[in-house]
Amino acid sequence: MSSTGESRRGAPVTLIVRALKAAVPGNRIMKHAGRQTLSALEPLLQKLRQHSSLVERAPGSFYRKSKAYLHFHEDPSGTYADVKLNSTAFTRVRATTPREQAKLLLLVAESLKPQTSEASLPQRAP
Repeated sequence: MSSTGESRRGAPVTLIVRALKAAVPGNRIMKHAGRQTLSALEPLLQKLRQHSSLVERAPGSFYRKSKAYLHFHEDPSGTYADVKLNSTAFTRVRATTPREQAKLLLLVAESLKPQTSEASLPQRAP
């Protein structure tokens, strides 16, 4: 591979990676949401901005602490959010309709709740 990010045959590495990912069954490559899509999502984005633990580093791209947490994609089949519901891997959630967006907000709120350990819970008397 050259220092310009191209393979020996001249194909950009990113195109090769995308082709390999697309070859995996069920793995679809979608483009990140553009201005029009983000504009249509503005009411949803305003609600996401209310979460104090999220920082919007770019329009529609939210971080939690120093880690990417949520961003949007667009596809002919609709709008989707990739969100880290389990703190490690992104989960793709459809966010096209108001109902789907409400579900996304509930999932986000649940994943952002502080985790309580059983040790910190008050003990009940027998």
